[in-house]
Amino acid sequence: MSAWIWTGNPDRWKAQHGTDGYKAMWSYLHHESNYVYWATTAFYDEVKVDDVAYIWRAQSSFSDKNGIVAVGVVKEEPLEYTAENKSKFMHPERLDAAGWDEERATSRWKTGILIQSRRWNSPIHIPNLMLRQSINALSDEQRRRIEAALSK
Repeated sequence: MSAWIWTGNPDRWKAQHGTDGYKAMWSYLHHESNYVYWATTAFYDEVKVDDVAYIWRAQSSFSDKNGIVAVGVVKEEPLEYTAENKSKFMHPERLDAAGWDEERATSRWKTGILIQSRRWNSPIHIPNLMLRQSINALSDEQRRRIEAALSK
């Protein structure tokens, strides 16, 4: 089983219905279904069901708020999202998030993630994690560091 970390930047979410991008992203991650779809820019053939999934909030305007804000498990492997294949997703109603503009997406490929825990107000920051992409494969050592920080 592999582990992946996706980055999400609230600055990329637009204000909608009296909320800013920060609140829009919070709302999406805290939905009662606990299910999200996250843009996946690479590793389409490597991300598998039951892999560990971390969501890292990377907000350029508030670096002290950066860190892992959600932990989950992959429930759907990456699939390209088009108007014609929306019904192929397990939870198509979760593809269109309030405050999200698909034109801002880093990729049309989406991975379905079941959120198991959230750390929005106390994100876990892992020094020198070196996140280079929207999705990053984690080494065993990186995963151990994350798990140790989460258990504190």
